[in-house]
Amino acid sequence: AYVAAKIFMTYSVSQNMSLIMVLSLSVLAGVVFSFLIGLFVDAVMIRNAKRVTAVGKQMITMGLAMIISTALPIIFGKGVEMKLQAFSYEVIIIPVGTDVLVLPTHNLISIIITVVVLSILFLALKLTKWGLGVRATASNEVVASMMGVNTRMITAFSWAIAGGLIGLAACLLGSQGSQLSVVYMVHVQVNSFLAPVLGGFFSFGGSIVGAFIISIFTSIASFFNSVWANVIVYSLILLLVLFKPLGLFSKKIEKKV
Repeated sequence: AYVAAKIFMTYSVSQNMSLIMVLSLSVLAGVVFSFLIGLFVDAVMIRNAKRVTAVGKQMITMGLAMIISTALPIIFGKGVEMKLQAFSYEVIIIPVGTDVLVLPTHNLISIIITVVVLSILFLALKLTKWGLGVRATASNEVVASMMGVNTRMITAFSWAIAGGLIGLAACLLGSQGSQLSVVYMVHVQVNSFLAPVLGGFFSFGGSIVGAFIISIFTSIASFFNSVWANVIVYSLILLLVLFKPLGLFSKKIEKKV
């Protein structure tokens, strides 16, 4: 998002392109940059770390996030306003009974982009050879490698795609008009971790459904009490996980010894 904002602020004064064109190209550049960061994390750091466990990967990525957060003010300048404009500042007013629902056009565009990107991703996972390799590697990397799957390529490309998706999310959220900061994605990071916890780590669709459930819970809780909204939502998630420890859409796999 910082890279996209830097490009946008530099070229938005150009008379040759419209602001929407400059914004679109800036977001695309940010996504590509994040894609390369994801590739770098796996190919250079994760792959070369000795005896990397799931916890070890978490420690590496958390440490890298802290390094990047600290370096951002140094790279882009402390106190410099980094901003991305919205795709549109218009709003859509939808009558709902005696009230009205106000939907910013930028949010609608973001929803459409999200649906299109996720649809392409899920179709690729289900219908392509790459998707079969991803599912096989996720199920059992050792067996997948023995069956001829290039697990190193699959893993690296998966990290890269994850980085690109994160970059897209950061740009869409940051382009709502508020100033970028090193902490503006923290609440998204927390909820994006809780989404697969709620939906199930072994279900691709479960994470998406978990994210929607968290958003709906947050909206409802904010309507009743905006101060305690997060406490209410996280308490509800805790109760659900107590009854379904593997997530709402995960199944317990029984293995024969």
